[in-house]
Amino acid sequence: MRHRLLPLVLAAAALAIAATAATAHATAAKVHVTGGRTALIINPAILPALTHAGVGVAPIAPATAAPRTWGGKPTAVFKFPISHGRLGATTLRGTIDHTGGLTFSHGSASLSVGLFRIANFRQAYLTGAVNLDNSIRVTLFKLDLSRAQVVTRGHTVHVNGVRARLTRGAAAALDESLGTHVFSRGLLVGVANVTAVIDG
Repeated sequence: MRHRLLPLVLAAAALAIAATAATAHATAAKVHVTGGRTALIINPAILPALTHAGVGVAPIAPATAAPRTWGGKPTAVFKFPISHGRLGATTLRGTIDHTGGLTFSHGSASLSVGLFRIANFRQAYLTGAVNLDNSIRVTLFKLDLSRAQVVTRGHTVHVNGVRARLTRGAAAALDESLGTHVFSRGLLVGVANVTAVIDG
């Protein structure tokens, strides 16, 4: 009897291993991001300090800017086209790259940062290329996804409500480059809404 059961036990074990491998493969599977955009809605609470300090922020094409409200208060939204990326099919871990950028100015001083990259692994960050030079990248924002809402419709993934907070390094670089004392670590710059088009 024991000998008759042995092939069945081995077959069951093989099926279990195959199922585990298939699940692991599905979890590790990547999808390609082929387009879309990320919209950064600026926190209206920081605008008075920026205005008082004489700091201006302008989009670098093909990024755009438009008026917006947040909690009934006027602000602005910057939109950055997505060029490409790769994400985990079930985890959304990976990277999303953008075109365009932002120019921060104060008097005759300015600093341009663009070609933004969202990197979501153990923690989520947004990095940017200084003067659009990919060899000089800085981590601009720490991204808080704890309140984010993820909705998938067909080949489009929406990740809304991602809070963007300034990193210590970015705050120091902005103040030093612009000759200001207005930026600080953890400053809530705004909320990002990501709309990513993925392949089939």
